[in-house]
Amino acid sequence: MNVDSDLLLRIAADYALLSVMAFGGMNSVLPELHRTVIDVRGWMDERSFTELYALGYALPGPNILVLTLTAAYVGGPLGALVATASAILPCMLIAGAITPSWHRFRDSRWRRWMQSGLLAVTALLLSDATPVRTEQVIAYGSVLALLAIAALALQELDRQDEAREICDLDAMVDIVDRDELDLPPGLLQELAQHLGAEPSLLSSPLSKATRGGSQTGELDPASHPGLLAIEAWVKSLLPTELRSWRWWATILEAGGRQLPHIHPRSSWSGVFYVALPETLQQLDPSAGALEFGAPPSHLRLRSNPSTRIVAPMPGRLVIFPSHLWHRTLDFSAAGRRISVAFDTVDQDSGV
Repeated sequence: MNVDSDLLLRIAADYALLSVMAFGGMNSVLPELHRTVIDVRGWMDERSFTELYALGYALPGPNILVLTLTAAYVGGPLGALVATASAILPCMLIAGAITPSWHRFRDSRWRRWMQSGLLAVTALLLSDATPVRTEQVIAYGSVLALLAIAALALQELDRQDEAREICDLDAMVDIVDRDELDLPPGLLQELAQHLGAEPSLLSSPLSKATRGGSQTGELDPASHPGLLAIEAWVKSLLPTELRSWRWWATILEAGGRQLPHIHPRSSWSGVFYVALPETLQQLDPSAGALEFGAPPSHLRLRSNPSTRIVAPMPGRLVIFPSHLWHRTLDFSAAGRRISVAFDTVDQDSGV
């Protein structure tokens, strides 16, 4: 495929500009990428952009794949290479140049102000996704990511009441125990064995939050009576207009954990605990627990965000809005911590 050198120069310039705008990761520049490749350059239509976006998130690897795929669509393999290099090199050089001073002044007031401001900038960039009318997957996901970032920005500005309206961990996290779930004796043990033998299990997949454990692909609840019972129970607790359910399982062993994350393409998320090590919380009550509120460590907030810890129990169900930061704390007990999780969206989201 012969690629026009002028086209490669335009790709390099456009994607380098996106790189230096990407506060908070490549999700923050999706609206500008959409505008550039469709409205400004006319390189593709809405349908093609949607398909490339979906493919980029389905493939394992970082979210920069969306940029690589859109460039490959118009410029072939060489265009993809130029776009990827242009997206990585500028921000890498800038980060390398400012990192020594950034660490040197880590306790200074101006750095704390700048860091709080960058959180607000990230929120504004993400909020720009809402006008992307036909790209409903992108718009909806970016709005939920906006909520998560906006709450952090408000906390950094000491506007706690406003932050709590977005992420009220006490009011928004629901815990339902097994008393309402009528399961035959031994069914959870059978389900644990079934999930442990699931062929789609992957060890610490790089594109997921699981570390020191395994995670399945998408599960079909019809594959086991226990999954069917859990699905019916969960659906009875959530609004009837929810649709597009997705189920998967996570298996952690000693030292395993899940990194802080959100689920930006969902309305509601939840986890059901199938099996736990017998001595999981014998020495540490928070071992293997689900913690809400703590964002990824690389955000380096000056304030300590409010957190809530939910202890796991076999048969316990935890339901929460998908924009809440959450992670699983590590543990040292021998045995496997097995859980089933779900994401879902409502009819109005368009996802």
